[in-house]
Amino acid sequence: MKWISVKDGLPKDDDYYLIWPHGKYAGIGAAFWPYGNENGHENNTFEMESEYGEVTQVDVTHWMKVPDGPSF
Repeated sequence: MKWISVKDGLPKDDDYYLIWPHGKYAGIGAAFWPYGNENGHENNTFEMESEYGEVTQVDVTHWMKVPDGPSF
C-alpha cells in the first residue's frame, strides 16, 4: 500500500485510515468524516477520539487505507 497525499485526494468513505499528521506525531489511525458540517464535525476532516471521548480534528499530510490483518 502507498501513502496518498491529501493534495492528491481524500477518502470517499467514513472509515478508519492510517494517517500521517502534520507536525510532531508519527503515523497513527483516525476516522474520516466526509459529510457536511454537523454536530461539531467539519466536512472532509480526519478525527481522533481521546480515551475521554473528546473528538479532535487532525491536520493530515498523507493517508492510506488500513491494510488487511494477518491470516492465521
